[in-house]
Amino acid sequence: TITARGTQEPAIKEEKRLEVKVSNLSLLPESPDYVKIGGRPIHLGPPLSLTDNNHCGTSRTLQAIQTISQSYRQQLDQRLRINDISLPWGGLFDIQGDWLPPHWTHREGRNVDVSIISAEGGTVHSQLLRDLTRQANGRIVRERNPDHYHLTF
Repeated sequence: TITARGTQEPAIKEEKRLEVKVSNLSLLPESPDYVKIGGRPIHLGPPLSLTDNNHCGTSRTLQAIQTISQSYRQQLDQRLRINDISLPWGGLFDIQGDWLPPHWTHREGRNVDVSIISAEGGTVHSQLLRDLTRQANGRIVRERNPDHYHLTF
């Protein structure tokens, strides 16, 4: 909420609510081809009523994840574990609760973290994941965190 008060007349004030969000983000639907992981109350981000608050993306990103996951499962009979994409309204992803940007690329729903461990407990086949990501017009970006792949679309 933005509030403006007159300097000559303090009784005169105007308030407006301003919502800032990335448009057209949608929630990744449930699927037998992947498992959604992560998401904690500390992530915050409106609307606070969502319990699944870390799997929102653009339609292109969500379609790519669904296609990649389906192909991966068909080839290896393993499901990918999908972690952070974006908050429901986008913006800074407060992963550590301190509003500092270690997750700054997850602002617009175009980046996805995929665990290096499948839902069945096996190691994700990195070359297959790279090939499927490339076929979906995405790429895997190297990150410092060795427990996941970072896909961008």
